Amino acid sequence: MRIAECASCFKNQTSGDLERIRFVYKGFIMKITKRPHECEQCAKRRHTEIFNRHNAENCLAAATLGGLEINWWRYVKIIQRGDAIRKHGATRVLLDLGVLSLKETGRYSILNKGMLVGPTANRFLGLYFKRKSDAAAFASIALMSDSSYEIIEIGGAA
Repeated sequence: MRIAECASCFKNQTSGDLERIRFVYKGFIMKITKRPHECEQCAKRRHTEIFNRHNAENCLAAATLGGLEINWWRYVKIIQRGDAIRKHGATRVLLDLGVLSLKETGRYSILNKGMLVGPTANRFLGLYFKRKSDAAAFASIALMSDSSYEIIEIGGAA
């Protein structure tokens, strides 16, 4: 761990390590990854700018008294029809909010005709749902014409 100057703002000190940061922004609990050679403030600014751009007027996610509410219909439309920047931004918002995860163990996915289906990052990296209810909501919209899907827990009890 080497202490250096932030490569973004050139003001704050930082280390060359990846670091998980958790903070509250506009009522949302954000869980982000600070890049190496980036200070905490710049990491927060980068993620909140992405969040504001891709969740304008709570079109994708809303903080409610009951917790976090995701507009899965809008997300499915973005990943089906949106350009690459919108797809990446919308997916980044859901990753930062902890709705989607890169880790598979103990998470949920959708099994349809023997294949795992669901959102991806960079077209190749599968993403997993932290809540079974989110996987079911996504599947009911994304696979509207096919009701033969199954929600499965990855690495969980069968």
